[in-house]
Formats: sequence, C-alpha cells, structure tokens
Amino acid sequence: MQVGYVGTRVEHLAQNRFDNQVSPAYLGLGSQLVQQGPNPFYGEITNGALSFPTTTRAQLLRPYSQYLQLLMVRVGYGDQHYSGFTTQIQKKFSHGLTFLAGYTISKNITNNNESGVTETGPQNALYRANFSRALDTNDVPQRFVVSYLYELPFGA
Repeated sequence: MQVGYVGTRVEHLAQNRFDNQVSPAYLGLGSQLVQQGPNPFYGEITNGALSFPTTTRAQLLRPYSQYLQLLMVRVGYGDQHYSGFTTQIQKKFSHGLTFLAGYTISKNITNNNESGVTETGPQNALYRANFSRALDTNDVPQRFVVSYLYELPFGA
C-alpha cells in the first residue's frame, strides 16, 4: 500500500487577454460611462464604430482609446494550483495475477479559463489577475481506478 501527496503550481500559463479595458477606478462613474461625447478621432478614423462624431466616455477612458479592443493572444498571464492525495494498493497473487487499485482526491484551481478542452475565450483580468479564479474545467475531484495484470504461463 502506498499513500502520497501531489502538489503543483504552474505560472505564466498562456491565455488570450483583452488589454484595452477601462480601469476599475472609473467604475464609480456608473451610467456616466455610457454617456456620449465628442469623438477626438472623428475624421481620422473613417470606418467602424469610432468613425462617428460622438463616442462613449468609457471609450475615451481606455488605455488606447483609438482602439475598441486589443486582444493579446496567448499571453503568459495565468496560473494554476493542483493538490491531491492518492492511495494505491497492489496485491500479487499466485500464477502471475496482479491486482492494483488506486484512489485520488484532488482540487485543481486556476485563473486561466482556457486550460480546458472547451476554451471559453478571453477574459477581463487586465487589472486583477485572479478575477476569474475558480475550479479548472479539467478538475476531477475524485478518481477510483482498478486494474489487473495476468502473466501468460508461456513465452519468454
């Protein structure tokens, strides 16, 4: 019988991230963020949402206000923590039969929502990395596995 603990920490996991978000410091402005005002880029930008004479106050408070959004692809920004306790029992019987059973209880926590097979896309974590910290989509909290091996009574 074996009992063990496994713990890992991974930093700089690649993920997509929006890098042109309004700072949370401005959220206190409330509905003023959606008020229209003069667009300083009118005439310079000739197509798209910023080609009109007015724009929202929130747009002008972005770090790069001449862009609607900046998607930074696969930036090493996320982290992940895994902790697990595992137990394994192995029994060898006569005539080449071996039995193995294992049980693991664990937790996998991440702030990177792209670590799973169902990638959920970019997140607004520019100002607070742990904004979306939660159980990972690949988290398997408990796992029980049974296997056996039988050595054939002939051959090398």
